[in-house]
Amino acid sequence: MAKVIQAYILAIGITFVQSLFSNVWAQEPKSFQKVAIGIATPGPGVALMGHAFLLFYNSSSLMSEAVATQYNVASQPTSKAPKNKVLEIAQTVQSFFGVGKVFKVEEISGELMMNRYLQENRAVFLYEINLTPNQIQSLLQNIRRDKRKRDSKEHQDYDFLDRNCLTESLRQVNRVIEDRSLKFKFSDSESIFLNAFIKVTGSVLLYGRNAPYVAAPALAKHPLTLSVHTLAPAIVQNAKVLVELQNRTQEFGRICGRQKELFEVGLRVNMQPKIRASKGYLNYLKSIHDHCKSVAKTSSYNSVLEIIYLLTESLETKIFIESYFYE
Repeated sequence: MAKVIQAYILAIGITFVQSLFSNVWAQEPKSFQKVAIGIATPGPGVALMGHAFLLFYNSSSLMSEAVATQYNVASQPTSKAPKNKVLEIAQTVQSFFGVGKVFKVEEISGELMMNRYLQENRAVFLYEINLTPNQIQSLLQNIRRDKRKRDSKEHQDYDFLDRNCLTESLRQVNRVIEDRSLKFKFSDSESIFLNAFIKVTGSVLLYGRNAPYVAAPALAKHPLTLSVHTLAPAIVQNAKVLVELQNRTQEFGRICGRQKELFEVGLRVNMQPKIRASKGYLNYLKSIHDHCKSVAKTSSYNSVLEIIYLLTESLETKIFIESYFYE
């Protein structure tokens, strides 16, 4: 009886999961109107030269519906530990370059893909390419076909130099481009003689074509590239905001005849979250405003508070700062 109950509960669970995933799949657009080659800035290990992926989407403002595909290496356990130090070092080097690891295709949420890199403080460059909706659909179908093939049987054909995340993504893009002059150029590992020549004569040319981050400038100039969009990590975005805060603080000082004073104060205070949002500092700024005779004082003063408000995370502190704004 207990087994029957367990089987019944299991069946209900499977039905629930299937229903859940069917709803998720139903929300995904059946087709995409845009595709971009994504390049993430360098990271650790095999991401030393950056990482490449493809982003399928319909609107840059609806990235939650976007889908990203990438060729990526997966960790694979070794059968036995090396018997001596030399072999151990060799294995470590091979592991760093992805040798002996499974090379697979992954398909994940486009928003998740980009947020992952931004959280690692790595910037992402998106190169939108000019493909028709039919070409984009064929591209995605081809990648999914390759994914099924690699899921059914492990492939260890990764090569740090000439068969990596960028080359395989570009290879798939080239398959849907009929005009040979518009195909993306890279050192093709399937061109045996060219590949051997480059490896013998040096890898500078190879890196220029095949390393994601190094190849980025060439992607920007490609005739099929429609636009380039940069997503900066939070640390960079905050840095830009802090620079703007210092600029606005200086401008407020200039308007009120206290430029040197606020320049020096800003350098000491603006980088310290607790001080710049403190009652003492806000009262100090308010006092300068109240004694300032310039007609532009209020808009300049408010512009400084706007940045301090923007950089503040606490809701309670935000409400407190609001009381200092002038109409």
